[in-house]
Amino acid sequence: MFTLKNSTRGFTLIELLVVITIIGILATGATTVYTSQIQKARDTTRISDIKALQSGIEQAYQDASVYPAMGVAFSGVAVYTPKFPKDPKTGQSTANTSLDYAYMA
Repeated sequence: MFTLKNSTRGFTLIELLVVITIIGILATGATTVYTSQIQKARDTTRISDIKALQSGIEQAYQDASVYPAMGVAFSGVAVYTPKFPKDPKTGQSTANTSLDYAYMA
């Protein structure tokens, strides 16, 4: 004789929804942490670049006893700073514009 067994193989809809919700919450948290770490890395790069420019300006002052004038590409500092930094977010060079490193909240 044939007997019918009520076997449940698989997950219910509620179980699937709970798992999908948990995965969504974890993904949102991970994305937030990743974004903030990227911003911190850019800020660290900017600080390092500004300190390198400061060092170049101070070296130019030590040699000439006068701070270099702000002109095209800071020509007086170019000798001491081999490459001018670029903004980590936009990739623009600081030699051509004056507001690449402005802080915008």
